[in-house]
Amino acid sequence: MRKLIAIGLVVVLLASLGGVVLAANPATKDGVAYNEAALLGDGEQVIISVDTKVSGMPKDLVIAFTGVSSLTTQVKLKGDAGSTAQAKIEIAAFVDGFITPQGWVVLNDRMIQLTGNLKHLDLLEQDHWIQILEETSSANGFNFFAENVGTGPHTVTIEARRATPTSGFEASATALMGPRTLWVHEVNLK
Repeated sequence: MRKLIAIGLVVVLLASLGGVVLAANPATKDGVAYNEAALLGDGEQVIISVDTKVSGMPKDLVIAFTGVSSLTTQVKLKGDAGSTAQAKIEIAAFVDGFITPQGWVVLNDRMIQLTGNLKHLDLLEQDHWIQILEETSSANGFNFFAENVGTGPHTVTIEARRATPTSGFEASATALMGPRTLWVHEVNLK
């Protein structure tokens, strides 16, 4: 319990300092990291990492990631020309460059679609309409695991990738990763 309280106090201290990464503490077998907000670019990118050391038995890792993600989607309607926008963030954990068995998971996903008919063909036409469809799914944390990583030092990273497809009239989408934490803990999963 004292170990968890100490780790919590370190994370709070890091939050006040911002953007600091801690190396693993060989006595506790834990690695902790904290990063601040960053706009996601194209392709896969490392968003947080930590170096840790596995002491022997057990040789498995639980990789606990939490983070704030923000998605912005904008759609417009002109006449009967609608639009669709989607913003999606996926994450994956890697140990020494190898992806964990869980693979890529969705951290946040939003799709919005705007359709309608605002054409004024004649003054008697009263059948104008607008329709908005928005879907959002979000996980603000995910626990990965890696089995049989072996003793010694290991680098654990979380990578993110985004998708921001749009179509139609003046649609746009962005994806932002907010503050995030990574905690790597040595365990015996068997």
